[in-house]
Amino acid sequence: MDQPFFDEETKAHKFLFWVTSICVSLFVLAVVVVGVIFGIIAHWQLFMAVCLICVAYAVTFILVRWWRRRDIDPKVKFLIYMLIVVLLLSGISILVSTSYPGDQCANGQIYRRTDNKCFTPCASDQCMHPVTFECRGHTFPNCSDVFPQPPPKPAPEFALL
Repeated sequence: MDQPFFDEETKAHKFLFWVTSICVSLFVLAVVVVGVIFGIIAHWQLFMAVCLICVAYAVTFILVRWWRRRDIDPKVKFLIYMLIVVLLLSGISILVSTSYPGDQCANGQIYRRTDNKCFTPCASDQCMHPVTFECRGHTFPNCSDVFPQPPPKPAPEFALL
């Protein structure tokens, strides 16, 4: 007599649903707290990403509520799964970007991630090399004279048979 009636859920499904809901909710809450704190302090882009996660969570919550009441088609279950994956991936990206130490330079210097060094930007009338970040020349409108580009490779010629 433990079998569910027609469309009723089993206890295992209900338990799995509640565990998943609580885990996703706690994860989103943690991401929102971390994102708001670091977004206000350091990066406004994180604050915008947190707002988008809140909207995605609200949409997921509404869809789950409708799906549980059987107000919408059961196919929406796959959309709910995809939204949960988007929430998790977005949250992971926010947590990774907040764990980055950030720019630790002072006095207007620019932080370069490739070698974790600070350097002073060029003057307004100089050109900066895009790879080495060295400053040269006084021809700012035309920086290609200061840092010449390699000649373009010739296009391959095709012979018609």
